[in-house]
Amino acid sequence: MDEIEHHPHYTLFHTSDENIKGMLTMLYQAKESIDIEAFYFLPDAIGRKILDVLISKAAEGVQVRILVDAMGSFSLSQSLYIDAFHKAGVHIRFFNSFIPFSSTSKTLWYFRNHRRTLIIDNAQLYVGSTCIGEPTCDWIETGIKVTHTQAVSQASK
Repeated sequence: MDEIEHHPHYTLFHTSDENIKGMLTMLYQAKESIDIEAFYFLPDAIGRKILDVLISKAAEGVQVRILVDAMGSFSLSQSLYIDAFHKAGVHIRFFNSFIPFSSTSKTLWYFRNHRRTLIIDNAQLYVGSTCIGEPTCDWIETGIKVTHTQAVSQASK
């Protein structure tokens, strides 16, 4: 095994701004695949930076798959990006749709996807607490980028 397998490389991010910049750097490096999972993903100025890279990468032939929470990313589901995703070949799914919403569907509030992961080319992993959107731009968010085949493999299961 090479050195990286024995000693994973970690990069720690401490703020929303650092996390978004780190995620964008990873996205730009993608050559084969991008898998992104998010709870809170808004198509605002911050979110559009990431969304535009995802569409661009898909147009280059990179496989792009997105899983977002239906409630936390509701405005994304109602945006024009959905059409752009389909045209570019981006695969997007909304986790646990809460429609129809009624007083008897309160349990749906408890079954949300709060995970936040990004996997690039099955070689780089980002995990953290980052929410993608302007309302969270000044939050203290923790994220970590890990370069280690075993860690990426376990996260992608």
